[in-house]
Amino acid sequence: MTTFLGGRHSKQVTMAKIIRKKKHVIIIVIIVMISTVHLYLKRLQIHETIVSLKDSSLEEYMPTIATSSYNTRTALPDRLATAVAMAARMFQTGAYMQLVCPDKQKLGFRPSDHIASKIGTTCEPWQNREMIGVLDHVLDPSMVALEWSTGSGTTWMVRKGITLHSIEHCDEWLKDIAKVMPLIDIIESDKEGTAKKWTPHHVARGDGQGCSQNLSADWATMDNIFGDYARYARQKLYSKAIEQRGGFDFVSVDGRFRDGCLAEATSLPPMVPNYQPMLINPQYGMVLLDNAERTEFRKPKELPSHWLVVSFQNGVTETALWMACPNKEDTACTEARKRIVSIMAKLPSNLVGSRYKAHMKQALVDKVPGALG
Repeated sequence: MTTFLGGRHSKQVTMAKIIRKKKHVIIIVIIVMISTVHLYLKRLQIHETIVSLKDSSLEEYMPTIATSSYNTRTALPDRLATAVAMAARMFQTGAYMQLVCPDKQKLGFRPSDHIASKIGTTCEPWQNREMIGVLDHVLDPSMVALEWSTGSGTTWMVRKGITLHSIEHCDEWLKDIAKVMPLIDIIESDKEGTAKKWTPHHVARGDGQGCSQNLSADWATMDNIFGDYARYARQKLYSKAIEQRGGFDFVSVDGRFRDGCLAEATSLPPMVPNYQPMLINPQYGMVLLDNAERTEFRKPKELPSHWLVVSFQNGVTETALWMACPNKEDTACTEARKRIVSIMAKLPSNLVGSRYKAHMKQALVDKVPGALG
């Protein structure tokens, strides 16, 4: 038998179908709303967790942005401590950041044992990897820098927008760098392609041997050959503009007669009488010594023990960096020193440089605040 459903009963069936569809839509809307609320609460929980970590276990690694602006000089010690923490974290996790550049922009060469995980490539400073990490964070485009000896570190600094003066004894090498520089400093270059941020200075050897690698360990002999090279910055570059800034923000000592150049940068005898100003800014200016493991270079104890210091070694080379502190009681340096000491104590002893160990040993003898961490 066939049953025919029509009239009022048919309308009831249609309404039932519509109601069921509306229920489905309502259920879907409710599910979407619940999911949205759940996602919001999860993000809120993650945010609270990050804040909690910042306030507790990672406090020594976090920059104190809330209390100091990174655009002020007084923030530089804190920025240095944070940079050391970042480099330490990268080492502990087996990671490293490497700059990759086109072949036309590469400079120099690297021996086979100078692998990228330990030493900067031909696109980067020829220094150990940890120090490159520190410099990458602590240097900024507002700075004016000076370097003795040029190379891949020269182009690396110009990439960062730093105003750089470079002193080089080998004219041929300086010309090679000048050819690469327009490829590096395109934005800041003038119409002729000359990099505005970079000023090269050629100072020849005093014995007329050009780019010769012949050297001597004797101070008097080196002073006769490279005395003008070492003193050039003070005699020709330390202008009123630099003096008004208080000095160079960063000085890199590499290449020839490093002991004499380091003495010039830090105003130490016998190169410079003590009454003359340092080339680096006495308020948190920095000086770097490459290949710091070499014993013929100036002893660390001759640099003020209240300065901040960090030095890394990796079996290939050691690179050391000092930051000048105005005085022994400087609060910014004391707080940064505590953080740096705490961080360096957590690293393997064979990674911590000899210059750091010797400097901090003297700081303890002199009872420098924060030397105990």
